[in-house]
Amino acid sequence: MTVISGTVYWNKTVVPHRFKESEPLKWTIDIGNLDKKAIKLLESVGLGHRVKNKAEGIGTKGANPEDPRGHFITFSTRVERPNGRGTNKPPRFIDAEKNELHPATNEWLGNGSKVNVSFEGWDSQYGKTATIQTIQIVDRKEYVVETSDDELDVVPGGFVNEDDEIPFPSN
Repeated sequence: MTVISGTVYWNKTVVPHRFKESEPLKWTIDIGNLDKKAIKLLESVGLGHRVKNKAEGIGTKGANPEDPRGHFITFSTRVERPNGRGTNKPPRFIDAEKNELHPATNEWLGNGSKVNVSFEGWDSQYGKTATIQTIQIVDRKEYVVETSDDELDVVPGGFVNEDDEIPFPSN
């Protein structure tokens, strides 16, 4: 197995997902801000073609200078193997002291978390690819939904809630 270090983006490694209804369920994660050592290691195991940089437009459909991932690789593993050959194992999670972790949601490991990732490379019909074996959490950031309340101004004379509770409709 091979190990790289990087920063988490677009984590879907706890609960698998699909981008389109026609796609199979997958565990996916982008490991970004790869340093030169990680990039050379990925190249040495035949995965250099999978390293992208959206900010510079490398390996992507266009550049976005605001993309924070730097050089990154996307790991993606189907839950079900093709042709009914069984089920793949989900990624395993450990902390810095190698204690087993059992997160319940994808939000548990948010963008900006620092991790070490062990993976195994293999040949597929699309070329060399890799499957994550273990994600070691070095510095965890929980996923936070950004709110845009700062864009709104106070409205003088507008509604002000004076009740302790706001009733929500029941289904």
